[in-house]
Amino acid sequence: MKKFFWLFLGVFCIAGGEIKAEIFKINYFSPEETKLVAKDKTSHQLLWQSVLKLEKVTERGRETAHSVETGGGFYGKNRKNLNWIFEADYIFDGGQLVPAKAKFLFKDKAGTVIRRLEKTYDFNTRRVLCYLDGKKQEFFLRPDLVGTEFIGTFMANYPFEEKRDFIFYLLTNEPTVYKMTLKFRGTEVIQAAGREISCYKIEMIPDLGALGIFGAFVPKTYFWLEKAAPHKFVRYEGLESGLGTPYIVEEIAQ
Repeated sequence: MKKFFWLFLGVFCIAGGEIKAEIFKINYFSPEETKLVAKDKTSHQLLWQSVLKLEKVTERGRETAHSVETGGGFYGKNRKNLNWIFEADYIFDGGQLVPAKAKFLFKDKAGTVIRRLEKTYDFNTRRVLCYLDGKKQEFFLRPDLVGTEFIGTFMANYPFEEKRDFIFYLLTNEPTVYKMTLKFRGTEVIQAAGREISCYKIEMIPDLGALGIFGAFVPKTYFWLEKAAPHKFVRYEGLESGLGTPYIVEEIAQ
């Protein structure tokens, strides 16, 4: 659930000299393997499939959330037939997740790497260092900045009982930072993975700044999380991986 999900996120904090400001407290983390499938919203054409594996591991003596997503299919603006692997590590710190690193690798069917993105969260300089195909970009590591790596976990820990708006900054894989607002949109029963699932629905709304006049032309972005704890990810509807990419429906598969 890479990408958008601009689609998985982490929670940032400051402790000692480090960043320590709560986004959502992590009450739920589900180590498991999940199959995902994405279709074009309009035509229902199958675009790609992937497998997301979440686990807890011990790295350098610290409990770490490790995420690996492998997938393949028609992806991106030009819908090229690609394979990919996304990996990320976040460190458990009390009720928080502290981001460490992430890597996104795309290959064509011949196995040639056509896109590589690496993110390093540097708490000493309070910068996120992004290397896209070797080209460096830096972003301020603000306390309410969230990356795309753990968005399912992030959404699963939204305070559903409060039903309030929540504002944060999202670092996408373009890479770009957007100011986002989450809005609780009630409950729905949807069909996914061959069964009916009672879900909470959350809308994610970008603040486009000077481009706000074009907001009416930006498709809406929704997440559905299972109503029963631990509120597992069920469905995403929105742009695949940023402006100009296909409008998709991604959901769990059997």
